[in-house]
Amino acid sequence: MEPIEGPAPSVMARFRGRRNKATELALVRLLRRHQLSGWRRHHRLRLTARTVPNTGASVPRYCEPDFVFGKAKVAVMVDGCFWHGCARHCRLPTTNSEYWVHKIARNQERDVVVAVVLKRNGWRVVRVWEHDLKTPERCVRRITAALEKSVERRAQAKTKRNNRSPFIATTSGRA
Repeated sequence: MEPIEGPAPSVMARFRGRRNKATELALVRLLRRHQLSGWRRHHRLRLTARTVPNTGASVPRYCEPDFVFGKAKVAVMVDGCFWHGCARHCRLPTTNSEYWVHKIARNQERDVVVAVVLKRNGWRVVRVWEHDLKTPERCVRRITAALEKSVERRAQAKTKRNNRSPFIATTSGRA
């Protein structure tokens, strides 16, 4: 019998990480320091689509963005450089590399699918990389810009609804 290098995939499939807790807590401190409110951590969102059009990729039933600004419909994803395959910082392990390449590729594919489905359901998705937290002001600007755009979009939609004449859609041609 040959020894197995690294943990077996079945063992790794049962392993549940502690999320990217350090990076998320860094963003929590940042949001609080800049007095951004209205967010919740790990709020579960139900995804209605089962496949992504034109790709056939399957969609998970739920997603849990790291931070959700519910009223503004903004989802903030904090991605670790290793787990999500950052082009600048991801260094794959040399042992069991085939497993890790496949694992990180699946993570990236899931990230794209979830972002596409959220956008089609009217959400804005802000993706913050672990290394982006080294420039905190830039992260806050990106999040506040998404929040402002979302609020503007909602205000425009509301004025369009209020400016419609109730008679345009209901007139039947009779005088």
